[in-house]
Amino acid sequence: MGSKDQRAKLAKALKAFLAKPEDKTALIDVGLRQFSLTQASLDIFNQLKTVVEDRSRLPEDDAQLLLDRFWHRKTVKVMSETLALSMDQINRMLSKAIDNLAGALLQIHQAHIAADKQVQ
Repeated sequence: MGSKDQRAKLAKALKAFLAKPEDKTALIDVGLRQFSLTQASLDIFNQLKTVVEDRSRLPEDDAQLLLDRFWHRKTVKVMSETLALSMDQINRMLSKAIDNLAGALLQIHQAHIAADKQVQ
């Protein structure tokens, strides 16, 4: 799982989930091993936060944007005023950060697959 289509599908699912974390369906449908249907949405949301906060997985700027927008619930307008950037620039930066998060999640997924193969 690492093609551009899979990464794009995951990024789209992340955008939907991060905007509305109580609906985990789109994210679960992507099929990553680290997320299961039996997990509560809050658990998945917190699991994503752990990945975002792991500075070895995401650039500092991406992590801070994601934390501000989705965990601190700052609006794009407030973020644009704080950073002295346009709202369009913030939205583009957020899209890039979500894409990078999707890449990090795919790496974790591939590590799960490799560990499963070693066990077998």
